[in-house]
Amino acid sequence: MMRAMTDKIQTIPEICSGCRICQLTCSSAWARSYNPAQARILIDDAEATKPVSITFTDECNDCGICVKYCFYGALELREAEGKA
Repeated sequence: MMRAMTDKIQTIPEICSGCRICQLTCSSAWARSYNPAQARILIDDAEATKPVSITFTDECNDCGICVKYCFYGALELREAEGKA
């Protein structure tokens, strides 16, 4: 099952370049391998006519490493509701 966004990570697919750095850093952190297929964030840029699709697997724990290394700003951490 895939989710369009997590509780904390907001996606902005219109500015995603499809570079997959987010997938590489995620897979490195959690699978100890530079393998996008093992990442908890999924990038699908198969259709060049529409924005890139950014989804997360159920294993995503909102750690934010993908956000930290997104050079294009296509991922943002959302402040939890109720926090000042």
